Amino acid sequence: MMKKLLFLLFAVIGTTASLTAQNLLSTYNEGFESINGTATGNTPYYWWNFFNDTAATAILTDQTTTIHSGTHAAKVVVGTAAAGYQPQLANGKTLALTIGNTYTVSFWIKAVSGGGTVQSSNSGSSLYGPNFTTSTSWTQYSQTFTANATDYQLWIHLGGFVDTYYVDDTALVAGSVALGLESYNSKNSSIYPNPVIEKLNINSDSTIKMVTISDLNGKTVKTIKSAENIESVNLSDLSKGMYLLKTDTNKLFKFLKN
Repeated sequence: MMKKLLFLLFAVIGTTASLTAQNLLSTYNEGFESINGTATGNTPYYWWNFFNDTAATAILTDQTTTIHSGTHAAKVVVGTAAAGYQPQLANGKTLALTIGNTYTVSFWIKAVSGGGTVQSSNSGSSLYGPNFTTSTSWTQYSQTFTANATDYQLWIHLGGFVDTYYVDDTALVAGSVALGLESYNSKNSSIYPNPVIEKLNINSDSTIKMVTISDLNGKTVKTIKSAENIESVNLSDLSKGMYLLKTDTNKLFKFLKN
């Protein structure tokens, strides 16, 4: 099982991602759906583990109530903080990148207290992302970078602050993507989950009777018509990648199919 999410305006929000853009972490427990216990220390645990856990104590547990999407998230309790953004929550998979190409890394995070800072890096040694202040609501962190090495391992630096963090929906995609992996929410409409695996829900206060889905080149790949209000769309037949969804009520959304 997996998950995900996002937004857009058709004109193209500076996106260089193609239809084939996909989450490079998608088979490495990127949404924490395979976590079902507790982990401490540097032992890999369903692709996730801690670094510098001796300087700063932290516990990783499964979370099934405070989630961003899907049915699971990671709960990280930092009991003792340390300097240098310790501890770091790391994905154990080293991914192969192409030097000189652009990539976007992102994850969703929520804190019980909030106000601390987090950032991402490649193995805790390069490609440091911007400082990001945590919130008590789910907020997405993202960083676009140019690969300077062929190997990449996502580390999430938890800022050296004592707090309880919830982390979900990590992603690494090729391209300079305005990923905002959050549904484009107009005042009265939204889509979820996004990224999506099979069923995409549409929430709107207007009746929707036609939905058109196209790739980022503008080619229509799916059209759904109904005499009744369309509240969800089955996307199991679509290939992985970025798509645009347009309704007959003139709403436009961008989503990621995993």
